[in-house]
Amino acid sequence: MSKQVITRITVNSGPRNRQTVFFRGILVAPVMIFLSAFGTQSSWDSLMRISSGLMVYPVLLALLFRGKYPSYLLAFNKALMELSVRAFAYFFLLTDEYPSIEASQVVSVEFPDVEGGKALNQFAPLFKWILAIPLYIFGLFYIL
Repeated sequence: MSKQVITRITVNSGPRNRQTVFFRGILVAPVMIFLSAFGTQSSWDSLMRISSGLMVYPVLLALLFRGKYPSYLLAFNKALMELSVRAFAYFFLLTDEYPSIEASQVVSVEFPDVEGGKALNQFAPLFKWILAIPLYIFGLFYIL
């Protein structure tokens, strides 16, 4: 089996809540603001880059030097990804359940079993970042 993140969304095809359809953009705004505080929605602001760096750099350094993905950051990233998927599923009318911070039966995200990073190569993130440098340079020229 491949090592991919699996997303399952249970779509309700029965009677839907028609009253909230036109206001979903307003209703989902608090959740999107909460998610943007972690840099998952827009990372153009320096504060967003700093907050997302608080989660990215420890993982990168732990993978590089210890060869392990910290289990507490894996659980946090999984919960953040589930919340993001729940918010977008609600916004795009896939579900009528309002996205809460707690886990949901309607939307689930399953991570592959990495056993705390034992199956990961510790130099793979560094190699991938080196390969991404030309893309960042091209993106910089594209923006300018």
